Amino acid sequence: MLTRERIDAHSLLSLRSYQRQRREQRARAIAHRRERCLTLGPDLRLQFEDETSVRHQIQEVLHIEGIADAHEVQHTIDAYAHLLGDADAWTATLFIEMPDASRRERELP
Repeated sequence: MLTRERIDAHSLLSLRSYQRQRREQRARAIAHRRERCLTLGPDLRLQFEDETSVRHQIQEVLHIEGIADAHEVQHTIDAYAHLLGDADAWTATLFIEMPDASRRERELP
């Protein structure tokens, strides 16, 4: 049986280290995510999550919000931990991509 990957505060990059590596990290994350996508139609896409994609999301949130406090870092990790699947269940994020605001208002009440 596969075990669930664990992301903890000690395995994340510091804000400063992430800032220095962000461009490269982002490029790798985008390429990784593309390999894990399933297009369902012109406006719908499933992004299957894994440790790499969730780790990147956590790093981005910490970076954007400037979170360095250990308690807040753990809170952020806990908020995203449910996206890590296991041997019995995969997780995916559904993206509805409609850049036109008027169309969104019409079709997504």
